[in-house]
Amino acid sequence: MVEDDAPMDIVLIGGVSGSGKNVALAALEDSGYYTVNNLPMPMLLDTLAYLASRNVARVAVSLDVKVGPGLPGLAEAIATLKAK
Repeated sequence: MVEDDAPMDIVLIGGVSGSGKNVALAALEDSGYYTVNNLPMPMLLDTLAYLASRNVARVAVSLDVKVGPGLPGLAEAIATLKAK
């Protein structure tokens, strides 16, 4: 559960196929994180907002790297999250 003023603990995972993203997600899930696999980058902020509204305190997200080189939009999404 998220306390009213506590920030959400977010882990973002990226990598090419076979790099161990699923292994990392499984370990994080075993550690109590809510995990999301293969999320398209444009859905990141809305997904995190929804999970925050459901009082999810710890989230690990494996990002879909097929959207383009360098995960377009990631820097802007991180900046938006930090500003909250």
